[in-house]
Amino acid sequence: MKRAFALVAAAAAVLAAPIAFAPDSAAAQARRDWTRTIVATPEGGFRMGNPAARLKVVEFVSLTCPHCRDFAATGARQLVDRYVRTGAASFEIRAFPLDPVAAMAAQLARCAPVSQQFAINDAMLAAQDQWIGRLRALSNEQMSALQQLPEPELRVRLASVMQLDAIAARHGVTAARLRPCLADEAGAQRIAAIRAGGERLGVSGTPSFLINGRLQDHVHDWTALEPLLRGR
Repeated sequence: MKRAFALVAAAAAVLAAPIAFAPDSAAAQARRDWTRTIVATPEGGFRMGNPAARLKVVEFVSLTCPHCRDFAATGARQLVDRYVRTGAASFEIRAFPLDPVAAMAAQLARCAPVSQQFAINDAMLAAQDQWIGRLRALSNEQMSALQQLPEPELRVRLASVMQLDAIAARHGVTAARLRPCLADEAGAQRIAAIRAGGERLGVSGTPSFLINGRLQDHVHDWTALEPLLRGR
C-alpha cells in the first residue's frame, strides 16, 4: 500500500510540474526587454521590438534633418521607453536622405552591425551640428578639391573630414571595413532604393511616420505622434 501511495504521489508531482512552471514562463515573457531585439527588415530599415506588437511605428529619417535630431532626443526615447520596451509597439527606422551628405551618412551608418543601428543613428543625430559645421567650415578651395573626386572616394573623404568615421568606429565599424563599405556603389544604390520606397508611400519630408502601414499626415514630432499611439 505504501509503495502504491508513493507511485501515485510521484505521478501527481510529474503531472503538476508543467502547471507549476507555466506562470514563471509567462512572467518571464512579460518582463522581456524588447529594446534588445533589433533586426533588419525587407524594406531596408531596422526594427526594434516585438515583431507581433499591436503598434508598428516606422520613422523615415534624414541624418542632416534638425527635426529628426530633435525627435531622436525627445520623442524616440519616450516611444522606446513607454511602448517598445514592454512589447506594445515596434519601432523601425528607414533612411530617407534629403541631400547627398545625408545619403553618405546613411550609407556609413549601415556599415555598422545590425545591433548598433539605433545607437549609431542617435549618435549621428546628436552630433549633427558638429559634423555639419565641419563641412561648412571648409574653404572654397577645399570644397572645389572635394568635388573633383569620384563619388566613391568623395563619400570616404567626407566621412573623414566631418569625423563621422570616428562615430562609426565607436559603433563597430573598423577602419578596414569603413572604406570598402562606404565606397561601395551598391550600398549607395541601396540607400536610393530605400528612399524611393518611402516616396511610393507618400513620404516627402522627415521625420515622417507610418503606423501599422499607414502614413500619418502632418505628424512630424512626438507631440503629434504620441496621441495616435495612446488611442490604439
